[in-house]
Amino acid sequence: MNKTLKRVILTIVIIAVVIAAIWGILTVIRASGRKPVNVYPASYFTTTYWGDESESYGMVTTDKLQKIYLSETQTVKEVYVSEGDSVSKGDKLLAYDTTLTDIELEKAQIAIDKSELEKTTAEGELKSLKNATSTEYLQAQASSLEKQLEAAWEKVYAEQGKPVELPVGSGTGEDPYYVDRSEYSQLNPEELLAEREELWLALVRNDGGSYTGYTGLHFEKTESGYTLSVFDPPELPSPEIVPSDEVTSLETQINRVYDLMANSYPKAEIARMLAETEKKISDLELSIKIAKVELAQKEKEISDGVVLSDFDGVVMAVRDAQEAFVNSEAVLEVSGGGGYYVTCYVSELERNSVQVGQSVTVNSWMNGMMYEGEIVELKDYPADNADAWTSGNSNVSWYPFVIFISADANLQEYDYVSVTYQKASDGAENSMFLESFFIRTENGKTYVMVQNESGLLEKRYVSTGRDLWGSYTEILSGLSEEEFVAFPYGQDVTEGAKTVQAEASELYNY
Repeated sequence: MNKTLKRVILTIVIIAVVIAAIWGILTVIRASGRKPVNVYPASYFTTTYWGDESESYGMVTTDKLQKIYLSETQTVKEVYVSEGDSVSKGDKLLAYDTTLTDIELEKAQIAIDKSELEKTTAEGELKSLKNATSTEYLQAQASSLEKQLEAAWEKVYAEQGKPVELPVGSGTGEDPYYVDRSEYSQLNPEELLAEREELWLALVRNDGGSYTGYTGLHFEKTESGYTLSVFDPPELPSPEIVPSDEVTSLETQINRVYDLMANSYPKAEIARMLAETEKKISDLELSIKIAKVELAQKEKEISDGVVLSDFDGVVMAVRDAQEAFVNSEAVLEVSGGGGYYVTCYVSELERNSVQVGQSVTVNSWMNGMMYEGEIVELKDYPADNADAWTSGNSNVSWYPFVIFISADANLQEYDYVSVTYQKASDGAENSMFLESFFIRTENGKTYVMVQNESGLLEKRYVSTGRDLWGSYTEILSGLSEEEFVAFPYGQDVTEGAKTVQAEASELYNY
């Protein structure tokens, strides 16, 4: 090897050593300047809600069982049968009068419509929150919503009248020229009369379309200049516009979009708002379903008031109407040997947790009473209409299972009930669910940032399972509730960083 080549190689080696030394020094300096990373008790951000117990819900149906309850708007007019009588399908059982009116039905429907619009509003906000980091998406959504708002206001104006927009009028005595007085603070009569002999001008104060403080000025051109007199102009029509629910909904959604565009919320705060909005949607879906059941019962009440037997059977009980109402009991019961049934749904992810013969607890939303039921059937094929009775993951299939409840339960057909059951045991312990914003994915692997035994930050790969409420993720392995986790975003959050244990409230800057 010649001397020149040796010198070149030696120079390259020296440069590499110097660069490595500088890099090492800079790394030490950067590390020394970093603040310790806050770590928080994992237990504060976990739940075991879906460990052993699960919940579903559905509507009560009957089979060869008929119980007649009275509402506060009904009074018994006549009873056609006695206890112990045999009846055939179509026989008259009793007749009642009702004070329920079509107006009450309309109010019930309006309440449902309002709740459905609230749900639409919340769903719009949810879309914005899910795309909070995309300015392009938010701008497009704002533009779309504003067009919808403009159309919604036009509907309101068509029904209630539209505020007069200034200026308006031709400037004659019969039709004065109305202008906003704030725009005519310094009048120039010569300019006003430049192309006309006289002008009837009305100055008004504009308060968002409501006009007050009228002042009428009559200008008339003369040979020497002009004359000015005062008159009382007629008031402009100023309808009181009441925004529609649709307008309010769209304005709420638009405000949310602009709020997200104007503020850079931390991911933890976005996750919290997402969870709250999803919970609100779930609650609204539940209230809408219950309200629809109640509306169906009201529509049935407003019929001719004569109740017929639904099947061949025996009259099991006839009670005093007033006492039955007070005690929340049926006025009349007919049995053909049947009972109550409820169809619920379980996701494909938990189908093995439901077994025929399994006991369940049934809670009536109408009277608050709890009853024992039994799973009598688990369907082999998923349902097409499960969306109507589930608020879980829409990306999985839902399988119907049927529950039987004995006839002595104080239920009514079309009652809405929740069903709680212990999952069929497979030897596994309760699952742990961690708030999803603590979990990150890299190259297809899921990890959390955890404080290790040396007090340093460790990238810990974990095995994950189901989603809960859209805001929690099941941790199958790799993390325990006794450990401390870090919010996995930020310049200082790197593996090997020093940590400091902090209160969970500090994450949200309480």
